[in-house]
Amino acid sequence: MNKRRVEATLTLTNGRTVRGSFFLGDSTLLGDGPERVDDLLNTTPRFFPFECFDNGHQRVVLYSIDHVTLVTLFGREAREVPGYEVARVRTISLILTGGERITGQIRVYQPDGRNRVSDWSHEPACFRFIETDHSTLVVNINHVVEIIELEHS
Repeated sequence: MNKRRVEATLTLTNGRTVRGSFFLGDSTLLGDGPERVDDLLNTTPRFFPFECFDNGHQRVVLYSIDHVTLVTLFGREAREVPGYEVARVRTISLILTGGERITGQIRVYQPDGRNRVSDWSHEPACFRFIETDHSTLVVNINHVVEIIELEHS
């Protein structure tokens, strides 16, 4: 299987940030398009490979899924999720276990009546997209302390 690189910055539970690249497949296990970062993180049981850029050196490190609080992407990968254009948009503010506050938009991929922020918070996937004015984030819901809906649309 061919792999492509997607640049990102990881924020770990110890507060450290690491810049590098994910290795993603040309398709998902479900065959619904190219693998995305959230696909990889939500289907990896323990550790995932990440190519780190450190002082001009590159090396592959295995990182624990449980200790990634946030991933910052440099592209608009959230727009590749099937149904993106029709999903309900909600603006939220959340606080992570490290104290960081993130404000942005989420997409709730549920039918009318089940497309509230509370429905999004109960989805089974641990890693979820949040789009800000400046970047696309993938947040680990297990490290979210508080979620507030800012606008109801």
